Amino acid sequence: MTIKSKHYLSLASAILLGFVSTGGAVGSLGVLSLGTAAPPGTLGGFSMTPIGADPSALDAMVTSVGSISFDQAVRHDQVGNGWGTWSHGYAGNVYDTGSSLTPTSLTLTMGGLTSAVYFYTESVNFSTFSFTATAADGTTLTQNINGNGGAAGFGFYGTGGDTITSITVTGTDADGFAIGEFGLNGTPSVPDSGSSLVYASLALLGLFGCRVGCKQQAV
Repeated sequence: MTIKSKHYLSLASAILLGFVSTGGAVGSLGVLSLGTAAPPGTLGGFSMTPIGADPSALDAMVTSVGSISFDQAVRHDQVGNGWGTWSHGYAGNVYDTGSSLTPTSLTLTMGGLTSAVYFYTESVNFSTFSFTATAADGTTLTQNINGNGGAAGFGFYGTGGDTITSITVTGTDADGFAIGEFGLNGTPSVPDSGSSLVYASLALLGLFGCRVGCKQQAV
């Protein structure tokens, strides 16, 4: 299997920039920056469960993972096999927008009654970019995330019995970003092991070749 990496090993000595987060509870949900730390066992008082392994093939274009649906097809990667870096030792599934129709934005729609959700994101390129996650009720959180400093997490949770229906993530890296390491509290409407596949010939797409300077670089 061809292994892609979003960075050269020689970049390991690069200077890592910090994270700056701003949050505004415009709506009725709670929101929390998780930074690069490992995901919490509880969020807003809710017990969290990570979404299980994705059975879809690596490099497949998918439109969902578990009970979370995406508004466009994203590429299924794995940290260390299709995506080069992450944080806190995570080596599982991630989904990148570099080959998507709109690389700078992705909307997540929650299935079932979701009381809390967390996810992590990281830019394609090795610079600091701004990422904003906005729930359907207007609750928002912005973080500055360094593409060589590790993925950073966003956590949303309901208050007063409110649930989460959708979250839109936007980033300022024109080449896109990866999102993954999802955790949920709620009743999923579909099994966590399912993903919708969008099959296409790599030759027809011509999207899996790396742009100069981007992280999805074949090695």
